[in-house]
Amino acid sequence: MVLNRRFVAPARRATIRPNSRGVHKPASTQASGPNLSFRNPRNAERSKEYGIALLRISLGVMFIAHSVVLKHFTFTLPGTAGYFESIGLPGFLAYVV
Repeated sequence: MVLNRRFVAPARRATIRPNSRGVHKPASTQASGPNLSFRNPRNAERSKEYGIALLRISLGVMFIAHSVVLKHFTFTLPGTAGYFESIGLPGFLAYVV
């Protein structure tokens, strides 16, 4: 009796089903239902591009909102220019930045 032997399950066989053209394909490769768009690599690439664009746009909106709230409403532009002068930068840079 061998005690150190690992149990290995037999390989699963793919179920063969005919598609609408009568061509038999394994069931795992047939696209059906709501996941149809995710099985196409071109759609996955498009989704990736849309995701990257959405992240870039949302990050840009966040940066702009942050600068508007801090520079214009909290510290005001003259206050920001005063801060720039206190650290040795020209005050007009506050209006440019």
